[in-house]
Amino acid sequence: MKQLSSLCFFLIVASCAFSQTDSLLINKAFSRLDGKWEGYFEYALEGVNRTASMPAKCTSKWDGKKWVYDVIYDEGEGEVSGGKGEAIASTDDKTLQYNGAVWNIVQFNQSGDSTSFVLEITGKEKRKTITTRHTFVITKDSFFITESVQREGETAFTFTNKHLFRRKK
Repeated sequence: MKQLSSLCFFLIVASCAFSQTDSLLINKAFSRLDGKWEGYFEYALEGVNRTASMPAKCTSKWDGKKWVYDVIYDEGEGEVSGGKGEAIASTDDKTLQYNGAVWNIVQFNQSGDSTSFVLEITGKEKRKTITTRHTFVITKDSFFITESVQREGETAFTFTNKHLFRRKK
């Protein structure tokens, strides 16, 4: 019995250590996003098999628990638009609070100075199920967020947009 309780204690401690480690890696990735960024926003044009892009700037902050960002898009001819968002650090290694919704963390990889992770959320659009996927790639000098969707009845994800940023010098 004593051996069984020791084994149970070890498994509980080990599982906590693994999820905390993964959570710390996601937090470390978000901490690298602190600062000012320049780049562009690329998006799919509806009804045609083409993309368009526009310059974009991003200011982001990491406070140890939450990543907040503010993006400004230069639409040309003096027109600008923008958006704000946030992600709250993961504590369970399976989900992330991202822009007010709970997203599933479906993949996490770290190689050299690159960290990548994939978030997915499923909902309804025009009464049909749709899964939205955000793929993050973060390095010390750049980050990219690619959005794709899979609509009910489709087997593949379709590109919708991408943010590409480099650290402002």
